[in-house]
Amino acid sequence: MRKIANLAFIAGSLTMLTTLILIAAGIDNAKLAFLVGSIVAAFGRFASYQKTDDIVLRRLMVQQMLASVLFVGTGALMLTTLRGNEWIGCLCIATVLEMYSAFRISHIEKRNNNS
Repeated sequence: MRKIANLAFIAGSLTMLTTLILIAAGIDNAKLAFLVGSIVAAFGRFASYQKTDDIVLRRLMVQQMLASVLFVGTGALMLTTLRGNEWIGCLCIATVLEMYSAFRISHIEKRNNNS
């Protein structure tokens, strides 16, 4: 199950990245594909959640899940907003949370493996 969840997260993330490039190029039909990709990535993130005793790792994993929900919210904002730029703020917040959490988790896991 974990392998399928990781593949779903990777496929969803690549879909989101590709559709963001298409949206920047002016193709508006890619917004729905971004929403689908973010839902697939969120499914992969939630399915790969692992319980841990370390409170810091648990907090960082919850932050990653929050970022996944914000990515889904970004896709919904892309489809529903009239002016069209509100989704960029949500995307920025989700990206910062995701990047911070990913780097901190890898740092803490390295530290725990070395001790």
